[in-house]
Amino acid sequence: MVNKGSFVYQIFIKFQIGAHKQNFMRVTVSTTLDKRRISSKGYPLKLRITNNGISSYISMKLYMTDEEYETYSTKKRLPQNLKTIKQKLVQAEAKAIKLLNNMEEYNFQKFKDQYLGVKPKEVKKVVLSDLFQQRIDFFKKKEKFNTSISYNSTLQAINRFRKGIKIQEVDYKLLEDFQTFLLSENKSITTVSIYMRAFKAVVNANKELFKIHPFKKYKIPQARNNKRAISEDSIKKVLSHQFNIEVFNFYLDLYRFSFYSGGINVKDMVLLKKTNVHGDYLIYHRAKTNRPIKIYLLPQAKEIIDKYADTKGFIFPILDNEEAEHIYKKVNSLTIKINYTLERVCEELKIPKITTYSARHSFATVLMNKGVSIAFISKALGHSNTIITENYLDSFTNEQMKEDMMKLI
Repeated sequence: MVNKGSFVYQIFIKFQIGAHKQNFMRVTVSTTLDKRRISSKGYPLKLRITNNGISSYISMKLYMTDEEYETYSTKKRLPQNLKTIKQKLVQAEAKAIKLLNNMEEYNFQKFKDQYLGVKPKEVKKVVLSDLFQQRIDFFKKKEKFNTSISYNSTLQAINRFRKGIKIQEVDYKLLEDFQTFLLSENKSITTVSIYMRAFKAVVNANKELFKIHPFKKYKIPQARNNKRAISEDSIKKVLSHQFNIEVFNFYLDLYRFSFYSGGINVKDMVLLKKTNVHGDYLIYHRAKTNRPIKIYLLPQAKEIIDKYADTKGFIFPILDNEEAEHIYKKVNSLTIKINYTLERVCEELKIPKITTYSARHSFATVLMNKGVSIAFISKALGHSNTIITENYLDSFTNEQMKEDMMKLI
């Protein structure tokens, strides 16, 4: 049976694994000829394990040329070299099926180690901090600096709690004790939730090391939706505020632009180029989700763009280049400066403290309170669906409901 794809030729018949085991109902074994790369020996043959539509591969150290593959798939009588390959493939598939049938729960890495004869890691020698460091290094290589910093903050907290924690010590009780420790450090529920989600992700990435998944019993605390928006009257005061020091006005201009442009976040704003302006519209892709955003440019937003129009390729004079680490450092530094500026504004106006994120919430809340549809707000914010937007605005809609109900009396 031959099934040709854009990169891979699939050969042989797939075998259904362990139909009597619920977890294995969709696990199949096949061998493939990988046409993406070629060596002097030909194309590599790989063992493919597919579970619920997700395929993983193991190199078999066997090769075929196009001519050999054509002979193999069309001729009944095979030359000796192809007979030998066929025998090895049949043995490989039989071995894979046997291993999979003996597994209590499908895990590709565990299967691969067993198939290749790799000895499992000595759990006693594995320290939790090493697993965290692996994830931190992974995210740095992927240039996901914010994520790596979040994991590093969690690791530092774990080391303050207890150094040298071994894998076999990680259980429900340890997670509860770690949560109590974080709260004793006056960490908010939001911070505890962030740390514990990072902890769980590290466990999930290495779950073959745990006899019992510690998070099956432990539940991560959910932070309440803290209101970040401010009243419409207060937002008007902030937007019209002026400093005597020009650099503060620049940071305030960035906040104004965010508010007037659909609550665009700092990173997306920093990356904006003149080419993102199309007449009366701003069109860009969110860095976080890569979703396309199209926003009508209000006169106030256009005025801010024109104010800084003498910069080179970017709308705002912030970036010197587009290297990931440079962007990360600039965005982080700029966010701190804008927040400091907003803190000064709020002190002068005697209103509750706000941050850069309030522009996004305030944009959404003001539109909602004026009767604009959730669908439009959702699209402007770049949410994948209106349910996310409704959750996003939940704490504000309750407040608005109270005001509307009070109109009855």
